[in-house]
Amino acid sequence: MNESYIDLFLIEKTKLQTSLHTRLAYEKDLRDFAMHFKDTDLDFKDIDVKHITQYFEFIQKEQFKHYKASTLARKLSSLRSFYRFMMEND
Repeated sequence: MNESYIDLFLIEKTKLQTSLHTRLAYEKDLRDFAMHFKDTDLDFKDIDVKHITQYFEFIQKEQFKHYKASTLARKLSSLRSFYRFMMEND
């Protein structure tokens, strides 16, 4: 996956004066998401709802992480915001 899209998104969030805490959360969520697909031929533009659903099913099943509902909601919000940015800047 081309993580330069993440960098562009974070630059935009900096320009919009998004808080540092929020930008760090976005960055972690998006880089974790990219890492999940690192061994595939998929790029961010190839991802669809099926892939996102599979990703969330995967992270909810991890034995060593017990995400709260609020964390999962934030991760989904990060992806939603990122893809909105991608659509607006395509």
